Amino acid sequence: MHAHRPLPDDSDLGRAIAVLARAQQDALWNRQQIANQLRSLLREYYPAALDAFATWADGLCRPEARELLKAGPTPLLAARLTRTQLQAALKRAGRKRGITAEAERLRDVFRAAWAHQPPLVEDALGKQMLALLIQLEAACTAAADLAEAVKEAFPQHPDAEILLSFPGSASSSPPGSWLRSGTTTPASPTPGA
Repeated sequence: MHAHRPLPDDSDLGRAIAVLARAQQDALWNRQQIANQLRSLLREYYPAALDAFATWADGLCRPEARELLKAGPTPLLAARLTRTQLQAALKRAGRKRGITAEAERLRDVFRAAWAHQPPLVEDALGKQMLALLIQLEAACTAAADLAEAVKEAFPQHPDAEILLSFPGSASSSPPGSWLRSGTTTPASPTPGA
């Protein structure tokens, strides 16, 4: 004899949303892992890039950062970028406002005095960075595509309005908060810890 009522099976839509939300979360983790590898590599030979992107939300994952790293994969090449080239890179990345001021700021950062690796080592590290950058581009695209798929699928769920009414669910991706509510453990195992 069972003391609890059996729960109804999840609908196909509910399971599909859960799959998409989990895939999006995995893609974000993958993106962050590659960004961390890239950050570690840049710390070795290209601290100017880290300084240039330090104030940007999402830092190395931003399209502007990725476009600028492609345009100047080594400190020497970045220091040679003109204002026009920097502005063009920012525009290619989709930037619409503050392009001139940002290009000037970036030019100053890239041309400041920084420690350098020997030229051959710097070139090799630049090639390694470009290989990581290709992986980061793919991870950013995958994360964005999956986020869009979740945004399209979630409103179709019959309980979407109820789930969105929970405190805090409007500020984060609803399916992410939906997953956290049942599939992850609390950060603190005991109250007040």
